[in-house]
Amino acid sequence: MKFKLKSVVISSLLMIMSQQALAAVSLNMTRVIFNNGSDQQTVQVNNSKQDGNFLIQSWISSLNDTPDPNISDNLIVTPPLFKLNADDKNKIKIMLLSQTWLPKDRESAFWLNVKSIPALSPDAVKSKSKLLIAVNTKIKIFVRPEGIGTPGKDIIAKGLSWHVDKNDVVIKNSTPYFVTIKNAQVGDKDITKEITKNMVSPLSEMRFPDTAHTVHAGNNMSWGYINDYGTVVNGIDTKIQ
Repeated sequence: MKFKLKSVVISSLLMIMSQQALAAVSLNMTRVIFNNGSDQQTVQVNNSKQDGNFLIQSWISSLNDTPDPNISDNLIVTPPLFKLNADDKNKIKIMLLSQTWLPKDRESAFWLNVKSIPALSPDAVKSKSKLLIAVNTKIKIFVRPEGIGTPGKDIIAKGLSWHVDKNDVVIKNSTPYFVTIKNAQVGDKDITKEITKNMVSPLSEMRFPDTAHTVHAGNNMSWGYINDYGTVVNGIDTKIQ
């Protein structure tokens, strides 16, 4: 019984501290976009905590978080490590050194990782028991080659098609952009949760099982997507093929 009670207390403490760290350290944007041949972008890291310092560690990884030497050689974050004082802010700079390793007919996507590690107070250092929790905030980086332009609602609406293939729903993306699907509805049924991965890669297709059997050819549906500013754009009407 004592063990169970201790486990509950520790779990609650971990949750509270994680929420505090998430609330304290934030970024000033939800996505980073390299557009029209740009080679440098800046992200602001904010610490809203009045009495707590953080060590900030930043790096860039692939979407599946597997090692890729091309990323470390060509996408640089500076400074990669710095102290962020209480109630303060600092900027990290992301530099794209080369685009020759990237496809020229579609955009590429990566993760920006910003890990916040809380500093220990003097009392915590003296204490025999210490609990330190680091929180990693991730936002997407999109790199667009010159010539493909900027995605607008009409381009996204015309570039994505939906069709049924046996027990699967297939989303075909004929645009050169990553498209994150939001608020997909067939009639009064929201099917967004059924979409296993809601970001469709450019010039490709994604399928997901229609487990509830609610999607049929000829159905009218509406859906939305997330634009460059992190805002959900709704009101796209489509007939399922």
